[in-house]
Amino acid sequence: TSLEEALEQLYYKIKLNSAEEIDTINALNRVLAEDITSKINIPPFDRSAMDGYAVKAEDTFGVSPSNPKVIKKIGTVEIGEQTDLVLTSGEAVRISTGAAIPQGSDSVIKIEDTEIDGDKVSLYTSIVPGKNISKKGEDIPRGTDILRAGITIKASHIALLSSLGIKHVKVKIKPKVSVFAVGDELIEVGNPLPINKIYNSNSPMVSSLVETYGGSVVRELNIKDNKDEIRNNLIKSSDDSQIIIFTGGTSVGTKDFLPEIIFENGEVLVHGIAMRPGSPVLIGIKDQTLIFCLPG
Repeated sequence: TSLEEALEQLYYKIKLNSAEEIDTINALNRVLAEDITSKINIPPFDRSAMDGYAVKAEDTFGVSPSNPKVIKKIGTVEIGEQTDLVLTSGEAVRISTGAAIPQGSDSVIKIEDTEIDGDKVSLYTSIVPGKNISKKGEDIPRGTDILRAGITIKASHIALLSSLGIKHVKVKIKPKVSVFAVGDELIEVGNPLPINKIYNSNSPMVSSLVETYGGSVVRELNIKDNKDEIRNNLIKSSDDSQIIIFTGGTSVGTKDFLPEIIFENGEVLVHGIAMRPGSPVLIGIKDQTLIFCLPG
C-alpha cells in the first residue's frame, strides 16, 4: 500500500470532534472551531503615533527651522485619558504616544520639532493633515474576518483575540489518546536496567508528539508481548480513547500479535506501507477508535 492510499483510507474513517468554549487565555495550541470577525475597530479611536503636540496642520504651513511659529499650549492628554479639550487655530495640546486625539486637531507634530516655554510652543517644521495619527480602524476595521476555523491557535492569535475583547473562543475538543509500548525487552525509565533489556523511549516520544499536536494522552503504558494483555488494553482503551497508538508488535515476528488481535477485535485498514523506515505500519479501527501500530 502506498502512503497516499493509506492516508486516503484513514481520512474516510476520521470523525471530527465537537467543540467546546474555553477562555481565550487557555487556547494556546488548540484548534479553533469558529470563524472570528472583529466587532470593533483597531485602534478604536484616532490616536497619536508620537509624543508631541496635537495641532491643526494649517498652523504649521510655511514653518521651518529658520521660520518658526509660536502657538499656545492649552493642556495635556496622556494615554488612557479622556479629554474635553477642543483646539482652535493657534492652539496645541501636549500628547503622549497612544493617547486619543483631541477634537479640533488633525495632526501631531513630533516633540523633537518643537520647543516649549511656559505655555508657548515653538514649531520648527511643517506637517500635513493626518501626520503622526493612527486612524480609527486603521489596523483592523470592524467587520474584518480575522481568523478562520481550523487554525492552531498561537500566542500571537491570543494577543489578537484579546485586543478585540474576545474573552472566550470555541475550540475543537482534544482527542483522547492511549499510548502503549509493546515488548518484553522494555524497561520503564527510572528502574534498574537488567542485562539484555532496553529502556522504553518510544512511548514518551509518541506521547510528547501527541500533546504537541493537539491530543490529550489519557494513558501511557509498557505492556508485555502477551496476547491477553495486549487484547485487554486494546478493549479497555477503545472505550475511552479516540486514538490508540502501539509501538512494537506489528511485524511478522513470533511475538508480533497486534495484527491478529486487531483483526479479531476490529478491522485492519492497512498493514504495510511502501516506505522505509516504517513499512510494517498497521492502521486499524475498533468501533469508532482509530488504531495505529508502529514498528518498535
